[in-house]
Amino acid sequence: MVENSFSRHTQLLFGLAIFVICLLLRAVTFGIPHIDVPMYRVISDQMLQGHDLYAYSWDNKPPGIYVVFALFNWLFGPGPLAPYILSVLGHTLCAIGCAFAVCRFRKGTTLFSTAPIFAALAWLIMSLDSGHASNQVNNELFMNLCRIWAFGLILRPFANESARGRVLRFAYAGSLFVIATFFKQVVILSAIFLALAHLATCSEEDEASVKQRLIDFAIIGIVGALGWALLLGYFALTNRGAIAWQTIVTFGLWFSKSYKAGLTGKLLLLLSWPKLRAIQGTFIFVLVAFIGFMLTSRKALRQWILWLVFFLTAFLETALPGTAAGGHFQLTIPPIVLGPSFLLAILQISSKKRASLLAFTLIIAAILSVAYSNYDQEGDSQFYRQMVARRHRFGKLARKLLQPNESVYNWGWDTDIYPAAQRKAASGVLFSQHTLYGPLAEMMENRLLGHLTKNEPPIIIVNRHLELSGNIANWFNDNYSPMAAAHHDNVFVVLARKNMRRRFDVANIHLEELSLPTLVSDKLAFTYENKGKFVHSLWINFNVAEPEGLPEPMQISISCDKDLNFNQTVGLRPNRPYCFWVAQKVDKIKIKASSLGEVRNIKCHLRLLRED
Repeated sequence: MVENSFSRHTQLLFGLAIFVICLLLRAVTFGIPHIDVPMYRVISDQMLQGHDLYAYSWDNKPPGIYVVFALFNWLFGPGPLAPYILSVLGHTLCAIGCAFAVCRFRKGTTLFSTAPIFAALAWLIMSLDSGHASNQVNNELFMNLCRIWAFGLILRPFANESARGRVLRFAYAGSLFVIATFFKQVVILSAIFLALAHLATCSEEDEASVKQRLIDFAIIGIVGALGWALLLGYFALTNRGAIAWQTIVTFGLWFSKSYKAGLTGKLLLLLSWPKLRAIQGTFIFVLVAFIGFMLTSRKALRQWILWLVFFLTAFLETALPGTAAGGHFQLTIPPIVLGPSFLLAILQISSKKRASLLAFTLIIAAILSVAYSNYDQEGDSQFYRQMVARRHRFGKLARKLLQPNESVYNWGWDTDIYPAAQRKAASGVLFSQHTLYGPLAEMMENRLLGHLTKNEPPIIIVNRHLELSGNIANWFNDNYSPMAAAHHDNVFVVLARKNMRRRFDVANIHLEELSLPTLVSDKLAFTYENKGKFVHSLWINFNVAEPEGLPEPMQISISCDKDLNFNQTVGLRPNRPYCFWVAQKVDKIKIKASSLGEVRNIKCHLRLLRED
């Protein structure tokens, strides 16, 4: 694995030691909930049951994460063991990759010296942070794994490298980059900019001509193009070419523009977001690395330039995915870990004592940055645990109410309801926002309605704090009615099919419709005295022009007595009913709405369905 280091057996011993440390450190992450991981599990289970990705099961990400989860679910079952093993293996390989990259930084750096060990341990420590979700199994884990190893291959040639060996080295690097793009397309930036930096630089160890470096550049490009041609060709041969293109390219381009603040906003978020205090704390790594770059660049100028490109490209890749999420910032961890590690690799050659002291200081800084972060990771984990406990409670309710061959559907993004219910999802469209926003919203809305009409799930569990509008809201209202209030809480409401009211404890479906006053304003406040009657649902229609781009946002707050409150930001679209399931007796309803965009003089029509 590493030249001029130790025997193969010693390298295997190093890898085994990192694996054991990672296994122990990540034991605290076993079963920790996350929004995306249950969705990966559900979609991969649907794939194993014979449903086609994108044609039936749909999410906006490339196929890499679902293929990996399908493999590990097949090997270890659909429980929490598969994600845990996947997490341990992934982070072990990332840590070893960091050590490999440090050994590749400069000739003479051995695997068991200070710098590689520091790099591996720093990775294992930083990857436990919940603020940037690196304690979870997500796309960024596999993207980082490929980026780190590809970066290590590009740094410099191997000892006594032949022409064939050079071609293979860049073919391997290109393959790693293209695999990374199968998880998220943004890694193409790392491939492009690192290949350009390689083309523009040379060193005493690598005196390849410009022509040879152009060939290296071409190899990475050809491997990347071939990889994507094979992937899209596979989907085309399986009659999924159009939907794969729309998902990966069309939706990806739209999503990348959905966060208006862009790169500047992401950078400011990185510096100020409390969830990212662990990364902010390790900016001392970056400072040390830049000092090292200024003081020691002559000894390894090409490698430092490649590191600088790697560091800056990570921020571009963080900014591109669109809406800000803590997990996106994991892409900054590899250069943050490798920068000071490269400095250690230089210092340990000239002074072992100084290197050891600096290594000790940096390791302590890494531990403190995570352990004493201002961000309350314990509180974050507790929040997710409470949220998942609620989902599991409603999943178990579905298991109790349904026969084994019946399906259930959740309107929202609470996909861990399905494993808890031990029932199939009635549709492959699992996230509600995919039917509401984006270039494929109408297609996903029609697909969802088609799946629900065909499968007829006896119950639907609605997250009533998420937007429910349009044709789906009308279809729910036509076919379902809320169960008795005992089956709901302040987040979820359980709807049962109207034609199964004898089987389920369904609320009275004989309703009266009240047309409340039409209001015209960019801000409105309205109070309705309901006098304790059971409210089925509240409907709001906004009369606005068809938006040219993204719908203007409207903040809606609804308070039903003291124990039920809705706070939603919805996109204003014409002739689209917005539904709020109340499903309980209410004395007073207070409604407030205000435009967050430039739209003014909005006409708003309120409609109330309640027991007669």
